[in-house]
Amino acid sequence: MNYARIIVNGGCRGRCVCDHVYAVHLRGRKHSGHGTLMFQQQLIPSSLGGKIPDVMSAMSEIDFSALKVVKYPDPRLREICTAVEEFDDSLHRFVERMFEIMYAFNGVGLAAPQVGQTIRLFIANPTAEPGGEYEGVYINPEIIERSGSDVGEEGCLSFPGISCKIKRCEAVTIRASNIDGETFTQTAEGLQARIFQHESDHLDGILLSDRMSTVAKITNRRLLKDLEEDYAQSK
Repeated sequence: MNYARIIVNGGCRGRCVCDHVYAVHLRGRKHSGHGTLMFQQQLIPSSLGGKIPDVMSAMSEIDFSALKVVKYPDPRLREICTAVEEFDDSLHRFVERMFEIMYAFNGVGLAAPQVGQTIRLFIANPTAEPGGEYEGVYINPEIIERSGSDVGEEGCLSFPGISCKIKRCEAVTIRASNIDGETFTQTAEGLQARIFQHESDHLDGILLSDRMSTVAKITNRRLLKDLEEDYAQSK
């Protein structure tokens, strides 16, 4: 078994899911399985008139170098993301840029809406080290099995400076497509399972603040208020 060594250093403490995730046992498993690419029907916000936006066509026009982390309370973080249907060069470039951003913040997970693109995609690497067998791309993911429970510290790049204890399932099995559109399943526990659950939440518009206990919300209310004020001033 491998364990993540957690180091406290200034304002950013330890390894992160997006931004921070601490002291949890991690054991990764290689991807397995092949099959036909499956798509899941998604709920579309009423603000979009029930129509699926053509996000994939728009992706080819994105300046990937300009992508940056979207912070709470940006409304894009609340959107239910739409399924990826095109596995092309633009998607490859987008994923490469996401990894650059994630590693720049010593992150272990990052979801597409966190860089402003509301598609069902996240990346993960529980080691926070570029490359290696634990680095993964998860497109149109679905958690199909859950077991156990675990309480661990979490944070998020979209909530800089904030961390709190969150209860998650200890182990999960996820079904997703890779960057080439091939379907696979992967089982994970500990830190990696926590990453999968945290990032899957992002794809359904569920944020760290939604998972906080009442005590955690009270503890972090000033920081949450600061983020809200910063966002208001930026508009």
